[in-house]
Amino acid sequence: MSSTIRRGRTIDGISEKVYVLLDKWALRLGISHWDIRVNFGFSGPGYAQMSSEEPEYEIATIWINARLCRKELWTEVQFDSIVLHELIHVKLAALAALLPDTVEAIKLEETFVVGITEALLKAEEEGS
Repeated sequence: MSSTIRRGRTIDGISEKVYVLLDKWALRLGISHWDIRVNFGFSGPGYAQMSSEEPEYEIATIWINARLCRKELWTEVQFDSIVLHELIHVKLAALAALLPDTVEAIKLEETFVVGITEALLKAEEEGS
């Protein structure tokens, strides 16, 4: 199945790494058919953010903080972790849309996503 990840502007040394990881993890998570847009213009707190515009139509946008990408020397593991983390949010978008819009629900989703991210990265490291 071909990926529908939309490639936007190029950021030296960053965007291609991100796109390769997006293709890899979207395929493994079973969401490579989603219409996933990548925007390198995110300037909020943190490294990245996912906003699912229309989970029922399988459309999502991932925002990457290009400013932080340039300032910090990310390791391959950090890139992998950030991209996988955001794609797990995409995978869970329909479920997350059913949760109440409360601080507690947001923390619960984030805890769940962090745990899955760590487990998948560990499994990949161990060759599982």
